[in-house]
Amino acid sequence: MLFPKSNVVGFALLSAVVIASSSCGKKKSSSSDKDFAKTFAVSGQLAIQSSLELAASAPNLIYALPAKVIENIYSFEKSVLATYPVGADGKFTAAVNSGNGDTLLVAVDTNAANRLEGIRGVLSLKDDSGSLLRIPAGEGSGSVDMGTLSPDASGKEFTSNKKTDDVTGSFNLDLSKMKELARTDDSARGLINVVANIKDNGDYFFAKPYMVFKSNIQNIKNTASAADNVSYNGYGIYFVAKWTGLTTESLCGGSNAANKLTLVPPAGVKPKLCQENSSNCSTNKEFAELTNLNTGALTSEGSNRSSCSSQKASGQSFADDGEFYAYKELSRGGSSQPVGFNWGGNGYDGKLADGVWVLKMNGSEVGRYDLSAANPLNANNKATVYVPSVKAVLDGASKVTKIEVEWFLWNSGTGSYEKVSNLETFQRVVTDIGAEIADYGGGCSTKSIFNQLNTSGSTMNLDVSSFGATFPAVSYSSNSSSCDAESIAVAYTMNGISYRFDFRPFY
Repeated sequence: MLFPKSNVVGFALLSAVVIASSSCGKKKSSSSDKDFAKTFAVSGQLAIQSSLELAASAPNLIYALPAKVIENIYSFEKSVLATYPVGADGKFTAAVNSGNGDTLLVAVDTNAANRLEGIRGVLSLKDDSGSLLRIPAGEGSGSVDMGTLSPDASGKEFTSNKKTDDVTGSFNLDLSKMKELARTDDSARGLINVVANIKDNGDYFFAKPYMVFKSNIQNIKNTASAADNVSYNGYGIYFVAKWTGLTTESLCGGSNAANKLTLVPPAGVKPKLCQENSSNCSTNKEFAELTNLNTGALTSEGSNRSSCSSQKASGQSFADDGEFYAYKELSRGGSSQPVGFNWGGNGYDGKLADGVWVLKMNGSEVGRYDLSAANPLNANNKATVYVPSVKAVLDGASKVTKIEVEWFLWNSGTGSYEKVSNLETFQRVVTDIGAEIADYGGGCSTKSIFNQLNTSGSTMNLDVSSFGATFPAVSYSSNSSSCDAESIAVAYTMNGISYRFDFRPFY
């Protein structure tokens, strides 16, 4: 099973809060983040002939993209994207603004039919446990020569013949921290979608996938869960849009909506939602394309938010649009720009497919995306992202009083998840670190509490004693009218992708 129908509200709200608060993350910054006058020179030579051998036209431009730009997407400006020419021999020098911190360098052929098709790959340094895509320009010392960079068969990466070990002298950053960056950098490839979807006037539709892991809630009862005791569960797709004339209201009202959206999956792909409240799903609803054609009107969700969402017909488990939700954050002054919306409800089954997803508005293409970098598993189905070890602390009456969290990271060299004792790199790349306790059955005074975790120590925590939820028994029933912890979850955002680790009685 993927997600039961009764969980739609809680999961949508938690994910939306994570997305909406992306400009308020607790990222740890280096002192150089404030020195916007400094530049850090990155040079190298792209193996142009190798690119041609892979039947791909040669790149002629390098885009420099601050990795943190997706975290501040609500205040994004096109001006942060810098470009540098690539010579006919493949040589380039990028004078990167070190004040922007970690930077992605993306090789692009601007003569291609569209920018996504023209992307030839992210530039990377090799490492024993992967490749380093986020170049730590904020800690750059003078300059770095990346040597010769050759394209891989996927067309998504130009990898240097040098390793992180070879260039440590060019950075005021411990080699161990660079290696940890490399271990979590796979998802950074997804930032090519930022480069691919900036229009000349600064308009954009940005895709921000969310990925979900699951585990049985009994695994966290007064004990810390094991990192390898969670399993991948599914995905959804959020969008943030800043587009001339676009408002949240214009996406609501179903077939009468002023702006009609269509998200077309790659050829042969049909996202599917589970239609059952059971631990194993045998009935799925598939969608050839995703739309906003079954929504109601924009309505208030309280003092800080208004939204519209899919409305299913009588007898249906899901609407025919793929479960659409659009929201307007009144806390941002009621501004209609940017606009946030998503598809997926409680998540589609499986991984995000390879291939191009195309977003259309009123029949015209407005965005094109390669989302496969969001998938959080390696070839051996081990998580390539930070995995929380979660503990629900109970009092003598079995009420949940606190959620405690420690972090682990897969090490391919040792073949195990290792505790992250030093959280400096974690806090460098992770934002919006929060936890939720929820009772969707309505027995508690509110359905859920979501809040940022206290990040002052290696064991993060959130006091949830005010919620008053009882830890569920093994025989827990989702129809109970008592105040029970139906879900305890931890979530964060990294490289523009949200990850949720959900502990429930039926998982």
